[in-house]
Amino acid sequence: MQFIRNNYKTGIGLVLFLYCLLLTVPALSQCYKIESDLVVESMRSDQQLHNLDVDTTQIDSVFNALRHGKLLKSQYAALFLAERGERGAIELIKQKYQQEKEFTRGALQYLKALHMLNASSTETLLISFADSVYQNISTGNAARSDYFVYQELTKMLIEKNNYSQFPRVIEQLKSSNNVENRDILLNLLPTFFKIEELRDEIIETLQFVLQNYSCSDDLFYVVNITCAFPESEKLQEALKKVALEASSQEIRWWALVRLQGTYNDQSLLDLALNNLENTSSSGEIDKYLSIITSEYTPRSLLLIENLKDNSSSNLVREKAEEVYNNYWWLYFEPVGKAFNYSLPQTLDSLHAHTQTVASYSWLGDQGFVKELTNRLENASRHLARGDSANAAKQITNYQDRLQQVYEQNGQNNNPRFVTEDGYKFLFKNAEYILIQLPQHPSNPDNK
Repeated sequence: MQFIRNNYKTGIGLVLFLYCLLLTVPALSQCYKIESDLVVESMRSDQQLHNLDVDTTQIDSVFNALRHGKLLKSQYAALFLAERGERGAIELIKQKYQQEKEFTRGALQYLKALHMLNASSTETLLISFADSVYQNISTGNAARSDYFVYQELTKMLIEKNNYSQFPRVIEQLKSSNNVENRDILLNLLPTFFKIEELRDEIIETLQFVLQNYSCSDDLFYVVNITCAFPESEKLQEALKKVALEASSQEIRWWALVRLQGTYNDQSLLDLALNNLENTSSSGEIDKYLSIITSEYTPRSLLLIENLKDNSSSNLVREKAEEVYNNYWWLYFEPVGKAFNYSLPQTLDSLHAHTQTVASYSWLGDQGFVKELTNRLENASRHLARGDSANAAKQITNYQDRLQQVYEQNGQNNNPRFVTEDGYKFLFKNAEYILIQLPQHPSNPDNK
């Protein structure tokens, strides 16, 4: 039986890379930072103007800087005025844009100001300038800074509900050209996620990246943003391949994390085992063992037990034995608690796990298994009717019968038995259900 894990978080959230606009034009190195001296610009426009000896307390002084200033001074003046809603600056900003649009980054600053002021014809200007910058990108004549400019232009167009650049972004992401700058365009993809009609092509592109890219940074980024598409079987299958074949251990690990946290993939434990068998690194072994233990299923415990007894690696055996010895107090959480199941889901999971435990020979015989599952089925029926008191009685009877057989193991040649692993797993899950039942004495809310 497969259960839906509601609101399950692995604690490893979505990791996004933030790219900032970098002002870099080698031809104007006396006014702009050169390519080898890139830094993130963090100062506000008023701070920048202050450093350029513009009195920002006098609005006329800022207008004068816009009108007569050169390059940075006029650009920061435009941004300063736009931030304060000075619509009287619009025509001046348009003039400065026309005068300086040959300088890509400078032109972008004027367009940003017009965008902030919601000036008429801004969208037309943005499209025209994006066309010009993309021409350089598509012909291989663009500097890295041009990609950042194009990124910002596309984002402003998206804010105006204009998605005209989407086909170009996809084209470049699937192209074998300009590989070193694809990360900037890759960062644009999430800005299109909210557009339902683009969803299939976005998924196809993410799948293409996972199957064809070799850059670890790009793969890391895409592996993590797949969480935006939890229903996509295509991405799930692509992640499984990454988890097995990526050259970087870190990428394989993050693919497993995403398969666990987003897709509840049924082959997760097998993928973790495969990676475990192909590493001798102590840190990597710890990571893959943690994937196994955090599944909180009978099989995860069985695998840890088998690894401590049968692994060909001494280090794996040692670490698995340590995990096994501490599993119940350090790693174990009832399945319902670990995955935030509802009470009916938790009961269903305990029913399935009871049968699974029996299949591992941790529980015998079939008559005993039937006794236990009957009690759970009765509890589910009572719970469906809102009768939590009788549901609790059935769960208590389940626990009592489990404990009775456990304490009588090996006596009188009784075919009924439950091993320590089976007993602990099932008893603790049943105990968690009792705690959650309303109006039951074991529920802390009732004390």
